[in-house]
Amino acid sequence: MSNLVLGVYDLGGGGYRQEFRDAVTSADGDLLVLFDVRLDEAWRGFGLGPVLVSEAIWTLADGCSAVIAADPLWESVGFRRRVDPLGHLMDPATEEARDLRNERRKDLDALADAYRESLRR
Repeated sequence: MSNLVLGVYDLGGGGYRQEFRDAVTSADGDLLVLFDVRLDEAWRGFGLGPVLVSEAIWTLADGCSAVIAADPLWESVGFRRRVDPLGHLMDPATEEARDLRNERRKDLDALADAYRESLRR
């Protein structure tokens, strides 16, 4: 995890690295680090991972300049590979990030509808 943070934060200079500042809409907020995500095996394969990660991020990211992740699997949530040392970064202020959050919410609605339909049978 420290490598993720050191990729965007300059301990010696006491602030965000210029590469990070250039990659985000505003570097005036906090940094949210998505380090590890686990979903019980019984719940895998339904598309819940991206939905739950998206909701967790948007719940926690208020006031954050960006979210960084160790795992490259979250492109459907809005993470994009940036030049080193930034790694996988999501800028919650972008329209793309907001659109992807709305798509994941639609995915959750579709899952809920499918579940309700299965109960009617």
